[in-house]
Amino acid sequence: MRFIFSQMSVFLAQSSNKRNMRFLCKFSVTMLALICLYTASFHYIMLLEGREFSMITGLYWTLTTMSTLGFGDITFESDFGRFFSIIVLFSGIILFMMMLPFIFIRFIYQPWLEAHNQSIVPHALPVNTSGHVLILGADDIALNVLERLRQFHVPSYIITPDQQTAIALFESGMPVMLGALDSSDTYLNAQVRQARLVVALQDNLKNTNIAATVRDVSPDVQLVASVSNENAADILLLAGCNNVFNFTSMLGRVMGRRVFAGKLESNIIASFDDLHIAEAQTGNTPLVGKSLLQLNLRAKLGVNVVGIWQGSEFMNAHPDIVIDEGAVLLIAGNKENLEKFDAFIQSSTQKKDETDPEKNPVLILGGGKVGLAVVENMIGRGIPFILLDKKPSVAKNDDPRFVLGDAEDINALRLAKLEEAHSIVITTHDDDLNIYLTLYCRKLRPEIQIIARCNLSRNIKALYSAGANLVMAISSLASHYVLNAITPDKTYMLTEGLNIFRVSMPPGLVGKNLRNSDIRKTTRCNVVAMQRDGNIRANPDPDMPFEDGDELIIIGSQEAEQGFLQRYPLAS
Repeated sequence: MRFIFSQMSVFLAQSSNKRNMRFLCKFSVTMLALICLYTASFHYIMLLEGREFSMITGLYWTLTTMSTLGFGDITFESDFGRFFSIIVLFSGIILFMMMLPFIFIRFIYQPWLEAHNQSIVPHALPVNTSGHVLILGADDIALNVLERLRQFHVPSYIITPDQQTAIALFESGMPVMLGALDSSDTYLNAQVRQARLVVALQDNLKNTNIAATVRDVSPDVQLVASVSNENAADILLLAGCNNVFNFTSMLGRVMGRRVFAGKLESNIIASFDDLHIAEAQTGNTPLVGKSLLQLNLRAKLGVNVVGIWQGSEFMNAHPDIVIDEGAVLLIAGNKENLEKFDAFIQSSTQKKDETDPEKNPVLILGGGKVGLAVVENMIGRGIPFILLDKKPSVAKNDDPRFVLGDAEDINALRLAKLEEAHSIVITTHDDDLNIYLTLYCRKLRPEIQIIARCNLSRNIKALYSAGANLVMAISSLASHYVLNAITPDKTYMLTEGLNIFRVSMPPGLVGKNLRNSDIRKTTRCNVVAMQRDGNIRANPDPDMPFEDGDELIIIGSQEAEQGFLQRYPLAS
């Protein structure tokens, strides 16, 4: 009973539902008056035929006739009475069988269902909610951001104005709130003044409205927003955003950093203060065919091999692993360590085996925002490139580096020097096309490095299966930037599913050391550095005890990262 009354109160609280109820009352009065008129007419015509029935019998005949049941136990004998029966029958068909169901669904059931659905999803957060993150959006990026924040125990909530989306998220166990994104009441109900961060993931115009609305309610809360072009960034900053992220351009720059320059030197892809994480090619080097134990690079050069890519498969480093031809090492060390590594590789490798960067460009497929960001990175690094796109506005006739053509056409690929390229970067916004091009290019050039863009997380495995060496998803990249907006240098995405992250020393590890904690074996994570008293120690001594206040810098897959945080929960 309490549930029924609560639902009715919600239903009647809305002005539109009150209007519906008034209309329904008018319809009911009209139908009741018509039934009374037909009942009275029934008695009058029966008296003309010389018969008399009770009032209950008259009402019974009227209802059975209007509802088309027509039992036939009471009938008129005159043509006038039968004509009257036809009128009652047709009016009953219109009222009972056509109008009444429609009116019930339109003015009773549908409004009640909407009121019921709105009562399911919260319209407000508890007043004591604080230190939380509000995510304004419900797409793949927003869900990835939510999952990433929850993984690090940051309380987060999605706010969406779409009722069906909110219900679906709520029923799947997601923390969601229903509310209009341009309403001050929404942010007051979301306790925005006590929030840690607001993340706006709408288009430029909506984000500008959101920023102005949030700032009107809370001038101090940290607010970040996505932006689709650099011109809108200034407007969003003026509207009140603390920071704006152009995720597509960021994705292009990150993908560009993963391209090898065609030289036998380490390629830095992430940095934590003085600690650098770099990739290093092993083809045509003395590293091939030897195990990490035999090479002993840590003792000789001071670099720590934390992982190896064999094709598209990443493997955590262990002493017995043998480096195959074409493998890519993931190494960690300071600038001096990496310089020693580069000098060692270059001095022990014949010059004739090095790739000539003038003749071996990077082939970029797709000239959208991501593709142009890759081009910008290539220009900045001095790496030759050829961009292939089928839009004449992108392919510049006066610049041979921009080629007009369809990437699905083998002749266009040959014109773009597919056979001579040392890397391919696939940047289109269509995952189906990216999978197709990855598979196509892998068949044409089995040994080439392929870096592919992914737009939806569910297509990551398909891109790896098609032959991509590295896959970069915009949703995962966005989640890392948002997390770092809360805690700078907290995490860095190496590739889809492989991250470097920084954690405060979990209570369960205090007093232990790398050797007896056996982190690599139990969690499949690799500790690459430890920070103590503000100083980062790359390749920490495995017998050095962990102390409260230390920080670990760890590399691992998404699953390994979750396993580490579950096994060693962080302090509240």
